[in-house]
Amino acid sequence: MSGAFAANAAQAEVRRPEPIPLRGTPVDPDPYPVDALGVIAAAATRSIMRRVQVPDALAAHSVLSAVALAVQGHVVVRLPTLEVKPVSLFLTTVADSGDRKTASDKLACAAIDEHEADLSVEYQREKLIYQSAHASWKSIKDQIAKDHKGDYAQIREAVERHGAPPQEPLLPAMIVPPGSTQGVLHILEHGRPSVGLYHNDGGAWLGSWGMSDENLTATIAAYSDLWDGKPIKTLTKGEGYKYLPGRAFSFHVMFQSFYVDRMFGNQEMREQGFLARMLPAKPKTLAGTRLHEVGAIEPVEIADALADFKERLATIIRTQLPMNPERMNALERAELSFDPEGQRLFWEFYNHIEQQQGKGGILSGIRGFAGKAAENACRLAAVIHVFQVGRREATIRAEYMAAGIQLMNFYISEALRLADHGVVDQLILEAEELSEWLKDKYAAPEIGMSHIQQRAPRSLRKLPVDRVREICALLARNDHLTPIPAGTTIDGKRCKEAWVVNVR
Repeated sequence: MSGAFAANAAQAEVRRPEPIPLRGTPVDPDPYPVDALGVIAAAATRSIMRRVQVPDALAAHSVLSAVALAVQGHVVVRLPTLEVKPVSLFLTTVADSGDRKTASDKLACAAIDEHEADLSVEYQREKLIYQSAHASWKSIKDQIAKDHKGDYAQIREAVERHGAPPQEPLLPAMIVPPGSTQGVLHILEHGRPSVGLYHNDGGAWLGSWGMSDENLTATIAAYSDLWDGKPIKTLTKGEGYKYLPGRAFSFHVMFQSFYVDRMFGNQEMREQGFLARMLPAKPKTLAGTRLHEVGAIEPVEIADALADFKERLATIIRTQLPMNPERMNALERAELSFDPEGQRLFWEFYNHIEQQQGKGGILSGIRGFAGKAAENACRLAAVIHVFQVGRREATIRAEYMAAGIQLMNFYISEALRLADHGVVDQLILEAEELSEWLKDKYAAPEIGMSHIQQRAPRSLRKLPVDRVREICALLARNDHLTPIPAGTTIDGKRCKEAWVVNVR
């Protein structure tokens, strides 16, 4: 039953206030600077955009992640600060179901997928040879122990003559699925020392064993160390101490909008610095606009551009990685550096970013991300340089440093946009949930505190009453609710706390 307050309001023809959105109006993203990717990669990006009909940043991230994986195993870059860093990239793309993330990745990573399939066939063949060779080696070693039982000196001499065991073939994985951190480290130890964790379902990654509450800290710390180029160091009771230098690891996970708050709102990921290493993009969806002209023939330049990209990518990824078997297959990569003009551009960009991180500066709210912007610009420049002109040219020209800076300016704008609109306080999320429930599921014009605690969605019913008061106060400040006097009768109950529902 409606209360007396609502009846009086109706008689007085009081108009309900218009609810104010709990979040600011989202700002559209800047256009992705596709041309900055270099001629070959830019043409491939535009071809994916046209064939698959995906936003610019989504296609660009598919291409850029493939290129980073190909290049990272062959080169490192000396920054103008004189630090030597990997060229690995950590990318994250926000796109909803139906935005064709999988199709975009499939085109960009075709050469990688084919090479990985070839490596898998070769691995199975070499594994059979290894198993036979190892069985023979072990048989001889066991016989040595029997022949020289109790004589350590003779056993040692015979074992040294016998030689080291045969080398197990490397696991063929190039793109690893989400799972445990130990699984990723296992592949980096027993497989190729250069891999990428690429996945088009960020929810599955966030829900994986490695990202559970008890494992989150270890996972993001390990991935951050890999981005930094630090050796892998592990100590376990079962396997003891391990030291694995010279590994390369890139990351690209695509998230649905639903998971943005869970990802970018995670305090531990922010404070640890994991998110500061990420290059984010949240393109505007094209859903509803991707109409196809019946009978239209795809322009030949689309297939040509994709073929050129695939051929270039295949050339790099099929080049033998510079591994040193004496150092646990550590990568011994060529070192790139910048020409004088490129160094000048770096320092100008560095100073510009530094000045904006101070109190009241435009980048003060994303200081962690901004602090790594100059380094990420160098990584991007190095990746584009190698893919475009080859790894034998050790000096990165200024045009590629300028391209890296142009790309970083885009990522800075995206980081600011996500900080303003993507990371939402938990109180706002709870208030939005209650407002939606009131709009869609609650028919009465008034509601009391007891009604919320008994009928609202389960996640809200579990909250303490003080938290529910905070939620209702926020909704009242934004005209989703209007407080009414204590003692109002709703459904036959006198309510100490009650509100008029304005969302209809």
